[in-house]
Amino acid sequence: MKVNPWRALVVLCVANFLVVLDTSIVNTAAPDIMASLGAGIDQILWVLNGYLLAFAALLIVFGRLGDIVGPRNLFVSGLAVFTAASILCGLSTRVGPLVAARVGQGLGAAMLVPQALVLIAGIFPPARRGMAFGMFTAVAGVAAVSGPTLGGLMVTDWGWQSIFFLNAPFGLLGIVFAFRFVPPLRRVPTTKPRFDVVGVLLASVGLTGVVYGLIEGGRHHWGAISGLFSIPLVFAASALLILLFVLWERRAPEPLVPLDLFRDRQYSIATVITLVLSFALYGFLLVFVLDTQTVLGMSPLMSGVSALPWTLVLSALAPVAGRLTDR
Repeated sequence: MKVNPWRALVVLCVANFLVVLDTSIVNTAAPDIMASLGAGIDQILWVLNGYLLAFAALLIVFGRLGDIVGPRNLFVSGLAVFTAASILCGLSTRVGPLVAARVGQGLGAAMLVPQALVLIAGIFPPARRGMAFGMFTAVAGVAAVSGPTLGGLMVTDWGWQSIFFLNAPFGLLGIVFAFRFVPPLRRVPTTKPRFDVVGVLLASVGLTGVVYGLIEGGRHHWGAISGLFSIPLVFAASALLILLFVLWERRAPEPLVPLDLFRDRQYSIATVITLVLSFALYGFLLVFVLDTQTVLGMSPLMSGVSALPWTLVLSALAPVAGRLTDR
C-alpha cells in the first residue's frame, strides 16, 4: 500500500479536531443545556467533565493497547465509539443519559488520540515530523479556541443538540478515509505482547480519583462528601494508587508506562510544559464563556466571536513553529 502521508495527516487532524472541539464547544452551550434540561450548575459540570474524566483516565491504557492491536485499528474503533456517543448526546432529553453519552465520547477520544500521534511518527520521516506535528497541534489549538465561536453560532441558530450532531458526518467520513489513507502500522513483536492488567487498574482508578476530586472538590468545600468519605480521602487514596502504580511499573516485565522515558530531560520538560499549557487553556475556556454570557450578557454568538483572536494567532503560528523545529 503506497502511503501519502499528507492525506493520512488530514484524516488524523480531522478526528483530533472533533475530539478537542468537544472539550470547549460544550462550554458555550452550557447555559442553554441547563435551561432546556432543567439542570443545575453541579449537573452541568458533569456534562462537561464526564467527558474529560473518561478521556484523561484512559489515555495511558489505550496508548498501550494500540501497541498490541495496531494503532489504525484502535483509531478507527475509537472514532466509531466517539461518533455513536455524539449522536446519543444529541438525542438526550435528560441530564443522566447526556452525562453517560459524554463519558462514551471520552472513551472514544481516549482510544483514538494516542494512536494519531503514533501514526504521525510512523508515517513521516524525521525531517518532516516537526512540520506534521506542528500542523496537528495547530488544528487541535484551533479546535480548542474556535469552540466558543462555532458553538455560539450553532447554538444560536440550531439549538444545543447541533453541536453533537456535527460530529456524526465527519466521524463517519473519517472512518471511511482512515481505511483508505491511513496505513495499518504494526510493530513486529519479538515476544508475545502482554497487557499490564495491574498497571491498568492502578492507573485508571488513581487518575479517576484525582479528576473526580478536582471536579467535586469545590462543591463539597474540599471537605466531607458523605460520612467519612471526603475529598481529602479521595486525593489520599488516589495518591497511594499512583505511587503503587509507579512502584509496579518499575518491576513489570512489559510496563504500561516505561519509566525510563522520564530519564530523558527533553521528554520530561516537554511533558511538564504540555501539562501547564493544557491546564491553563482548558480551565480558562469555561470561565471565559460563563463570564461573557452570564456576567457581561453576551449572546452565545458574540461570546464566541470575542474569542476569535486566539484562533487566528494560533492557526498562523503553530505550523511555522513546527517547520522551525525541523530545521
